[in-house]
Amino acid sequence: MALGRLDRQPEDPTNDATIPWPPDRQQVDAGTLTIDHIESDDRSLARDINFDPLVLPDGIAPSDDPILSTRSAAYSVSFTRREGERKEPSAVSPAETEK
Repeated sequence: MALGRLDRQPEDPTNDATIPWPPDRQQVDAGTLTIDHIESDDRSLARDINFDPLVLPDGIAPSDDPILSTRSAAYSVSFTRREGERKEPSAVSPAETEK
């Protein structure tokens, strides 16, 4: 999977994700993501974490798009609900990930 980003210009809106930027924006190749194996939920910590688009490392700031706050709140509710559910065994066994 190719990863890229668009170079933002000062006039580009950042507070409304429904407005596309002009098609002539320079796209910068940021690399390639390669998935070379699968991981069982039984061994993965990813099952019990909450993705929050507003939890960012130092030096990275969120845009002023209000969808980020909405997603942050919705993901929190989703995580809380998932935590209250009985966890089923992973559909992929640890042995299958070692093939």
